[in-house]
Amino acid sequence: MNKLAIISFVAAFICGCNQSQNPVETFHSKLNPVSGAFGWNLGDKLPDSAQVQTNNDDFSLSYDFTPDKPVQGSDLIYELDLHQLNLTADHTIYAITAFGYVHSDDFNIGKDALVQALTDKYGIREHIRNSSTMETYDFGTEDRSVELMVSQEGTYPSLSLTYFDQTLRAKAHDEDNQRKADAKNSLKEDFKKQGL
Repeated sequence: MNKLAIISFVAAFICGCNQSQNPVETFHSKLNPVSGAFGWNLGDKLPDSAQVQTNNDDFSLSYDFTPDKPVQGSDLIYELDLHQLNLTADHTIYAITAFGYVHSDDFNIGKDALVQALTDKYGIREHIRNSSTMETYDFGTEDRSVELMVSQEGTYPSLSLTYFDQTLRAKAHDEDNQRKADAKNSLKEDFKKQGL
């Protein structure tokens, strides 16, 4: 087999493999940093009186809220009924998330309008087709972003819209891991004291 045939075969194989994986579109539009959403700002601290929750699975800190002013627009946005702040150890907001199921007939029209509105405001950085039923869109700068995840699995499509500060997110993940390690060590010492 000659070199040209081998190179052609390898190139075709690589191209074929890449097409079967998740296609990613990367854009080079003007990107603007995200500051916040739903009445909250990334980097702000919650008051001490806030009912912060520690999640059992990953020891992360969160706060559930209902927006003061509902977002005006299509039924698509009205269906985002779960709202949550993700927090660092000192209760600094590193992420703002809205999630919900869509029961609207105009799902694709509403989704496209939401993608265009976020693109106009922040600039689109990336669009990933995770599978035939799931897509992810990233808007804004690398450090201050909005991520829109769209899933059309199951009876009703679902949306997850997350605004985050990457630097604070990394800090929070380190703190979460430390809380998890501390809890594990404390439990281990309790078991030792019980003679196990």
